Amino acid sequence: MQRQRRAGKEYRHGREAHEPLGARERCDLRTVPDHMNRSTTRIQIELPSTSMQRLTKLKEKTEATSYAEVTKNAYKLYERLIQMAESGQVLCVRDKDGTMRELEIFVGQ
Repeated sequence: MQRQRRAGKEYRHGREAHEPLGARERCDLRTVPDHMNRSTTRIQIELPSTSMQRLTKLKEKTEATSYAEVTKNAYKLYERLIQMAESGQVLCVRDKDGTMRELEIFVGQ
């Protein structure tokens, strides 16, 4: 496992940094510098095994290069759906039989 030391802290790199986590509910937020001198926020979450399996399947189906890529794409899609709902737009889905129905978008108030 490679370790990199920046600003007095160690950060893991390589395969160990991306292994599935346990099922405890915990989130660790850290702002760390990236390789292009931008500031990013590192989020560490622990998922139940079923959620990790869903995330892994999405990564494979979308041919994403990382779990972070899957997550960022999901945030973009979710943000767009919320924008549509807030502006009064609806998203419709056509079933296999040709029936059109509105897809509900849940936005908290």
